Amino acid sequence: MATQPVILHVEDTPEQLQLVRVLLSPVCSLHQATTVSEASQLIEKNIFDLVLLDMQLPDGSGQELIAQIRARAASTRIVLHTASDNADINAAVDGVISKTDTSVKDLRNRLLAMLEA
Repeated sequence: MATQPVILHVEDTPEQLQLVRVLLSPVCSLHQATTVSEASQLIEKNIFDLVLLDMQLPDGSGQELIAQIRARAASTRIVLHTASDNADINAAVDGVISKTDTSVKDLRNRLLAMLEA
């Protein structure tokens, strides 16, 4: 039996945390962090297949984590899940999913497709 993909979800909104937990925990090993600091600690201790990253967090920007993720495991896919749009940051990641324009089903399907790519 194949091992489940390991995903880190970095998000500070309780509703988004719950939504992603319901969508993904049946099909992956899901870790969640609500701050840059907490996510940084998880990144140092684990190798993730995918990181779903919010950009606006209570103690900083998700952008701070991109270089750390790449240094730890260059093959980790990074997907921004954000309401903002920044072309420079978007170029540094593997995908961007809009919080405002994406249905629940589409979010799940796009993340699973990223894992298979």
